[in-house]
Amino acid sequence: HIKKSDSSCACLTHNREKQYILPSNAPVDFLVALGVQDENGRIFGTVNLNHIQPAEYGNIPWTMEGEGKEVLVVHTLCVRPDCRGKGYAKEFMAFAENLAKEKDCKVIRLDTWEGNEPAKKMYPALGYRLAGDTLFFFEQVIWETLVCYEKQMK
Repeated sequence: HIKKSDSSCACLTHNREKQYILPSNAPVDFLVALGVQDENGRIFGTVNLNHIQPAEYGNIPWTMEGEGKEVLVVHTLCVRPDCRGKGYAKEFMAFAENLAKEKDCKVIRLDTWEGNEPAKKMYPALGYRLAGDTLFFFEQVIWETLVCYEKQMK
C-alpha cells in the first residue's frame, strides 16, 4: 500500500483525488501522514503515528494486550476547519489501521481531549473501545483530561 515516490517521502494513494504522504527517512518509530487533497498540494489534515505510549497511558486499564512496536499510537489527528465533516478523519483512521496491519501491530491506542465531542462519537463508531480517561501534562505545557480508546488489530 505504501510506495516510494522519491528520496524524501513515500506516498500512499487512497484514491484519485487524495494522497497520504509518509516521510521515508523518518525514524522507524515516528511517522507523520499528511492528507493531500488536490493537485495543488493543499493539505486537509495530518496525523502523527508511532509506537510511543505516553507515560500517562500507564493509568489506563487497557484490555487489549500489546507492548512496544506491537502498539500503534495515533497522536494529534487534525483536519483543517474548512475540511471538516467530509470524512477525512475516518480516512486517516482507515490509513492508520492499514498501516498497523502492515506493521503487524496487535492494537491501536489513542487519546483525545475530553471536550472533543465529534472524536468521542467517531472512535466508537469505528470500533474503538473506550478504555478510560486520565489527566495528561499535554506537550509539557498544559494539564488536561484525555479520553483513551483502543482497537484490536489481530
